[in-house]
Order: sequence, then C-alpha cells, then structure tokens
Amino acid sequence: MTNNEDENDVLEVANVPVDAEVNVYDAPTGGNRIGQEIGAQTPGPVTIPFTNSSLWSDATVYLALKETGKQESPRVAVPVLTLSPTSTLNLIQISWSNAIDYSDIKIYLNDVLKADTGNINYYDFNGLAQGTSYSIRVELRDPDVDGPQVIIRAIVPTQNEL
Repeated sequence: MTNNEDENDVLEVANVPVDAEVNVYDAPTGGNRIGQEIGAQTPGPVTIPFTNSSLWSDATVYLALKETGKQESPRVAVPVLTLSPTSTLNLIQISWSNAIDYSDIKIYLNDVLKADTGNINYYDFNGLAQGTSYSIRVELRDPDVDGPQVIIRAIVPTQNEL
C-alpha cells in the first residue's frame, strides 16, 4: 500500500493470477467493497488507485482474491499509514504509526537512503536548508517477503527564518 500525502493512494498486489479479481474491503468480514481491479491476461501485479486519501489514513483495508470458478479467498489485512511531519528551520521530524510492528524499515530523503533500521516509528533529519521542500519516503517491510509492504510518501518543507 502506498499512502501518497499529496496524491492518490495506490494498492499494488503482486503475482495476481490471469483474470483474477482483486477486491478491497473496509472490514475483515461483511463491510463494503471499496476497490476492485481485474488481473491482466498474464500473471503479474495489479494496481488499485484510491482517490480519497483521507478515508484511508491510519486505517486498515482488507484484500481478497477471486479466481475464475473459485470462491473468494479469505481477506488479508493491509495497513494504511500516514506520515506525521513537523519541521523547524533546519530539521524535519517524522513519525508514523506502526501497528503491525514491521521489523525492516527504510527511510529516504530525496530518494537517498538515510536509514535502514529495525522497528521504529520516528526519524529526525537534521542540518537541512531553510525554506526548502524535501521528498520523504518511508518503506515498511516484512523481512520474509520481497519488496516493501507499506510505503508512505510526503513532501515536507522546512520553515523560513521568522
């Protein structure tokens, strides 16, 4: 799940079988289907965009797969996390919820890896230029699965001299 602070959020599901439905719900059972995409003619990833980011902040959505001729799979919880930045003249401090306790976290500033760490929910960027916007990305990973499971992105400005 990618939570883009200033753009549409997206959920990318890897290895979707041919023509399978990927359904996204707002509850572990029952509830409402809030997203759906159909897999392509070849197995591979499916991307589901969400246009109302405010609905998904610090929440969980539930993913299920339905292949042709089969019942829908059990739903899998997918967290949607937000970045909570604060800034001063030359410092940006970020924090995020990490309810699932991912143990592999990568933190980027302007697409440069700044930290590759364990289970934390905050980070400080020091020595930044005043009045400058920075691109921040946090990737939360399960070390037993390839690729990031949750990505949070934001553009955060430092303050100008007051």
